[in-house]
Amino acid sequence: MRARSLLTAVLALTLGATAAVAAGHPEVVGAVGTTTAVDGALNSGGASVALSLLWPLEERFRFGVMGFADDLGQQRAQLVAPDGTPLGPIPGYHRATLAAVWRLEAHPSVGGAWDPYASATWGMYRLSDDLHGDATRTLGSAGFGLGLGCARRIATTHAAGLAVRYQWLMRGDTGKYLSAALEWRWRPGATE
Repeated sequence: MRARSLLTAVLALTLGATAAVAAGHPEVVGAVGTTTAVDGALNSGGASVALSLLWPLEERFRFGVMGFADDLGQQRAQLVAPDGTPLGPIPGYHRATLAAVWRLEAHPSVGGAWDPYASATWGMYRLSDDLHGDATRTLGSAGFGLGLGCARRIATTHAAGLAVRYQWLMRGDTGKYLSAALEWRWRPGATE
């Protein structure tokens, strides 16, 4: 509980300081997608949602905060009889992660309606396991991710695109996974 309060306070202060110092309005980026390749298993994963606030840094960079929730899917367990005979697979624990991270984006100067970018994230993750809806374990971990995306401007202040993000976690049973999402980007102060 203490770590959560500390993290919330740090994020609130960071948002306030960043908003006060930044020249311009933050870009709001919402994403909805899926996770896959949890520790290399392609048939694993679940839903993914994210929200970012990004401020411009110079011409080609944006920096800010990102919060996301990733469902890492249901694991499989093996049912074994008392004599050791395998009886078949059964549903095991379900794993999900919540994260609050820093996000840095680099946008090459391509011009036009298309805007490709590369991103890096780093911050704190909270992994949680449940078995049939009952929480069994939670674990905090540092982690980072690398991503690629491309958005197409559809109005002066709006763009839509696709993004993929590869995550690495420093602690816990889940070490890495991939997410892919549709993004909606809104720049409230943008002009032609």
